[in-house]
Amino acid sequence: MRLATPLRRLTNRIRLPSLSTPVSSQRRRPSTLVAAHIFGGVAGLTFISSTVTAQQVVGADLCGTPLAKTINFAAPLFVGLLMIASAILAYLLHNLAGLPKNPNTVELVKDWRNRAAFSAVTTPLFAVVIQLLIQSTGVGVAKCVNIIPFF
Repeated sequence: MRLATPLRRLTNRIRLPSLSTPVSSQRRRPSTLVAAHIFGGVAGLTFISSTVTAQQVVGADLCGTPLAKTINFAAPLFVGLLMIASAILAYLLHNLAGLPKNPNTVELVKDWRNRAAFSAVTTPLFAVVIQLLIQSTGVGVAKCVNIIPFF
C-alpha cells in the first residue's frame, strides 16, 4: 500500500492523451512538415553553395605574388635538403656502426641510422601527400604552389 500511493501521485501529475482526443490534433499538420522540410532544404543548399563559392575564391589571389614565389622556392628546398641530409647521415652512420666494439653502442648507432634512412624516404612522400591533399580541396593555391622537390 505504501508503494501504491506514490505511484498514484505520480500518475496523477502526468497527463497522457486520452483515447477520446481526436488523432489529428495530436500530430502536426502535413503542411507544417512540408514547410519545415522546404525551409531546411533551402537553408542547407544556401550554406553548401556559399561554402563551395568561398573555397573557389580562397587562394586564387595568392598566385603570382611574392609569397607564392617564396613558397615555391623555400618548401621544395627545405624538403630536398632534409631528404639529402638524411640520406648522407644514414650513410655515415652505416659506416660508423662497424667501428665500435661495444654491442650497445653498435645498436644505438644502428637505431640512429635506421631513423635517418626512414626520414630520407618518408620526407618526399609526405611532401607528395600534402600536395595531393591541397589539390583535393579544390582551392586555387594548388595551381600555383608546388612543394615537391625535383619533380
